Amino acid sequence: MDSKDKDVVSRQTGYKLYGYATKAQAISAIGFTAFISLHGMNVATGIFGADTANRVLELLRPLYQNKISEDLIAISLGVHLLSGLAKTVIKHVYKLTIETKAPAKYHYISGGLLAPLVGVHFNLVRGTPREWHVPGFSTDFGIVAWGLQYRPLVTWSIHGSLAAIASYHIIYGAPVAFQRAFPSFKVPSFLKGSTANVLVATSLLLAGIYGISKLDFIPMANEYSAIYTKVLRF
Repeated sequence: MDSKDKDVVSRQTGYKLYGYATKAQAISAIGFTAFISLHGMNVATGIFGADTANRVLELLRPLYQNKISEDLIAISLGVHLLSGLAKTVIKHVYKLTIETKAPAKYHYISGGLLAPLVGVHFNLVRGTPREWHVPGFSTDFGIVAWGLQYRPLVTWSIHGSLAAIASYHIIYGAPVAFQRAFPSFKVPSFLKGSTANVLVATSLLLAGIYGISKLDFIPMANEYSAIYTKVLRF
């Protein structure tokens, strides 16, 4: 086999690896999108008040606020990020010629911003509270309401940014992920990425967050204060 043939075989291997990474990236995106959509709908119920959002949370908690589901969500996010990095490395190492178009103009930037925001949010509302190990201690939207009332600038910045960036990244990215994971799947036109859909989703989330911020009674205020101090360092 001469060098030209070896180069052809090498590039074929590269294209296969790139395809595997693309599939992994798409499937992991679907897993994370499912969680974000479910959680986002829960947040949006805050439009009807924090008590309503908390009641819905109690119904949904067994689905996505348990060790197994949270581990799966973390794995999905990790696979999504690593497979995207792998695609870049594979393309460079094997010198592949691939014309890829991002789902949206700022898709990669929004993804880069979304990852640390999700990390901070998770550490604030789930990770750090679990370290307390107090029997019966289970956070609800009260922890967000406390922050919105007593640490408004940083809490609104985190959750407002999450609402806007997640809406943009997922609404434009999810249809592409579905098509790459399941080529025969046809995305309904009303679910395809559009500025209108992003604005609607962001508005609903922000309205829900605002409703949550109006929670009158926060029974675990002292615990929440300690959590915010530990996570945000002030």
